Amino acid sequence: MKAPRPMMVGALPPVVKLEAELLRRSLHEFSVASWPILEPGAEFIVNWLLEVIDAHLEAVTKGKIRNLIINIPPRCTKSTKVSVMWPAWEWASRPEEQYLTASHADELATRDAFKMRILIESSWYRKRFGETVALRHDQNAKTRFVNTRNGHRIVTSVGGSAIGEGGT
Repeated sequence: MKAPRPMMVGALPPVVKLEAELLRRSLHEFSVASWPILEPGAEFIVNWLLEVIDAHLEAVTKGKIRNLIINIPPRCTKSTKVSVMWPAWEWASRPEEQYLTASHADELATRDAFKMRILIESSWYRKRFGETVALRHDQNAKTRFVNTRNGHRIVTSVGGSAIGEGGT
């Protein structure tokens, strides 16, 4: 019987690497797995609507859908999916992505950016995607943060100013 090969210092255990790859390939799997970080103590209830939203957002990421409007009632996880989970999921594979996001109220735009930042800085996210993306310490505010691959998120509100800012 061969002795197990020692792991390199700093290398991810194989199970975590496999999980990270699964999460990179599926926004829905990422959403389910990241839910406890964003909503501790609240149960994530899987339903067809959330799976359809994830599939459409993945299609946007792949360039198969250029414009997407999501019309669902309030309190159905739309903001968490679109403004928190989706950009964090994209950064796991494409950390150079740049976001300029807006909401009708400054407080909501700030809330969603802050939740994304909590997710990105969580030990759960860093363990799986930390080799790909991390936030820069010198550009890490609630409404504007930059990662080590020059991806950024800037938030504003409908009445706010975004002149001169950029994003995708």
